[in-house]
Formats: sequence, C-alpha cells, structure tokens
Amino acid sequence: MPANPFAAYGTSSAIGAASFATSRVNVTVSAALLVAARPGLSSVGRVAVTLYNRGTVTVYVGPDSNVASTGTGADVGIDIPAGASLTLNTTAAIYGKTDSGSSTIAAVETY
Repeated sequence: MPANPFAAYGTSSAIGAASFATSRVNVTVSAALLVAARPGLSSVGRVAVTLYNRGTVTVYVGPDSNVASTGTGADVGIDIPAGASLTLNTTAAIYGKTDSGSSTIAAVETY
C-alpha cells in the first residue's frame, strides 16, 4: 500500500464528515422536533441526517412544527413509512408527526 492512500485522489485527507451524533425521538400527533438545526460552514455544519422510522405508523417530516400529512403547499410533510428511512442533506431543523398513534424516529447526523 502506498504511504498516502489518498494520493490517487489528489488529497491528503479522508473524505467525509468528521463527527456523527445519534438520537431517538418519540413522535405523536403533535409535531415534535426530531433534530435541531446544525448550521455552519461545510466543515462544521451538518452534512446529512438519516431518519429511520422504528415504529408501526407513518411519520411525516418537514422544516417546522406546521408539518402536515395532507394538503398542498409548503407544510405537507415527506412520509417515512414504518421500517423505512430518509436521508436529507440539510442543516435545518426537522420536525415530525403522525396521523395517529406514536412512533420512534432514530436519527444519525453527520457533521
């Protein structure tokens, strides 16, 4: 192996986020903050967040506490069915809610 395995890529450092954080949030019919905003430059802000729905009901996610499961416009959330995941490349806060019952969202952020 060469002394610098990244030399072929024109860089001397690894590519990717320097850190990651994990969390779990219980989500119900009232909107909950799933992950707080983590703004900053590309070297200090969030690179991406993956949300995994560990529950048995669909969770709807959006950029604020007005997230909705139906309708049209900016408040309509992206649905994460039970057992599914969603990765977003954003530094913004992410909220979630269900139509009925509760679910648990597991999150892993890279930053």
